[in-house]
Amino acid sequence: MGIIYPGRPIANVCFKVYGYMSMSQAVSFLSDFKLGHYMKIPPRSMFLVQFIGTIIAGTINIAVAWWLLNSITNICQDDLLPADSPWTCPGDRVFFGASVIWGLVGPKRIFGSLGNYNSMNWFFLGGAVGPIIVWLFHKAFPEQSWIPLINLPVLLGATAYMPAATPVN
Repeated sequence: MGIIYPGRPIANVCFKVYGYMSMSQAVSFLSDFKLGHYMKIPPRSMFLVQFIGTIIAGTINIAVAWWLLNSITNICQDDLLPADSPWTCPGDRVFFGASVIWGLVGPKRIFGSLGNYNSMNWFFLGGAVGPIIVWLFHKAFPEQSWIPLINLPVLLGATAYMPAATPVN
């Protein structure tokens, strides 16, 4: 989105919410479905449980957020909170940082012709070729029943769950 609308951080935040977050939830949903498939749970039951769980979790999340925002004064404002307060909202800084990096500064200055990391763009080619390689292996070794079960978005997306390399971790 930073390429399409450079210098507009709010457009990047909207794109992240509607694009990346929904894709992330879909890959998680697919991962759960694969696990349910391996455990021989019927797909309708899996979908029903996921649907009901999403409704319950969304309702509880909204209720807790509303309760916190209305009961804790100065929430998410570091300079107004006591020094030992846990209500600093570090997740909000991630969205703010992303809006500045990808919306205001822009990917062209990071991964484009003006940036230091333009060689990282070759990984897009790897992402396009990866499923073709899995398909070719499936055609070359048809007796191996596990090869068509390889799902690269789930396998590679799992690396996002690795903890960050910070002193706290």
